[in-house]
Amino acid sequence: MAVVLAMGALPAAALGIWTTARRSQPAAPPADVRASTASSSAGLRDLDAELRRQRQALEALERRARRLEQGPGTKAAPPPHDPTQLGEDTAPASPPSFEEALFEAKTRQAQLNDAFGHEGTDARWAGATETAARSAASELGLSVSSVKCRTTFCQLRFQSDDRASRLEQLSAKPPFSFGGYAYMDPETQEAVLYFAREGQRLPDDRAAAGAL
Repeated sequence: MAVVLAMGALPAAALGIWTTARRSQPAAPPADVRASTASSSAGLRDLDAELRRQRQALEALERRARRLEQGPGTKAAPPPHDPTQLGEDTAPASPPSFEEALFEAKTRQAQLNDAFGHEGTDARWAGATETAARSAASELGLSVSSVKCRTTFCQLRFQSDDRASRLEQLSAKPPFSFGGYAYMDPETQEAVLYFAREGQRLPDDRAAAGAL
């Protein structure tokens, strides 16, 4: 049944040719037709062989051209970079703009100020650390405005003509050597340093401009 349906979809002329071929074998073609057919087949084979030779020659020329372009002793060009693959050769991210850096710094300062204002106080640790911090800062000749500690971190305010150098010196001395963040208060022109308690980190600690 499937064959009948397939045949019914064919044009009438094609169907007639197919059924005629099934009923009887057609007469053999004349000798000159057979010769012409054989000649055509031989010509096609020759043409196909020639095309293969031409293709091989072209591929050889392309390989030679690539070697000449690379020069003697030149390594093959590396594969194109895949941006989805991260590795050592991944290009670093571009640095933030001035506006972005300023926004991040102000956001960080606001976070620390808010956290410091809301954190409870470990009175025993806070008192001892405030004394140690004031003493260490005074040894460096800093004019300390205030030093206050809570439970996990402290705030030191001081004035100095060389704030950057003084902050670097402070960061190497306990109790300032456990991580901190510094900035300049534009209203008082004081350096403000938040520093963490040993074994602790600053609230929402992350890499930011001004981190020690």
